[in-house]
Amino acid sequence: MQMKKIPLLIALISCLHANSQSLSPVVIGSSGDFYSSPTFSLSSTTGEMTMVETFSATSGILTQGFHQPNDIFVGIEHHPSISSSISFNIYPNPASDHLTVLSVLDEPGSLLFRLFNDIGQLVFIGSEKSSTSGRFEATFDLEKYVSGIYFLQVNFTSISNRHVAAEQKISIIK
Repeated sequence: MQMKKIPLLIALISCLHANSQSLSPVVIGSSGDFYSSPTFSLSSTTGEMTMVETFSATSGILTQGFHQPNDIFVGIEHHPSISSSISFNIYPNPASDHLTVLSVLDEPGSLLFRLFNDIGQLVFIGSEKSSTSGRFEATFDLEKYVSGIYFLQVNFTSISNRHVAAEQKISIIK
């Protein structure tokens, strides 16, 4: 009886060793294909994955998945040449129809406002506004923006060519 248990134990250990985890993206699909041309390539899989989103338009359907060839970073660009920060207050936050930015500037210069959506796309860039030192206030119309999280970036360039910037998260609620 003892002899039968040893081969069974060896078979069990080798099965456990053969079924290790893989860190690469894997899906079990019933069908799929790969298409390639000089300008693009397309991988497709028919199967089931969870936590994906499908986008559709009149010209086609795109579903997120693991076939993406490269990691693409989408975000707000940070400039290492910018030396320090500028402080500003935003109100109301969350906002629905307008947003007011208030700052106190230590010297004259120009301000540039940029608004990014939650995936880092630039949705608004304002015209450069000149300011004297002291209190600065600007109001922005938010009527055309949908509800969501946005990032307001304020860039200040002083007359002595000093560059400072700051970003703040804002919520737009309709």
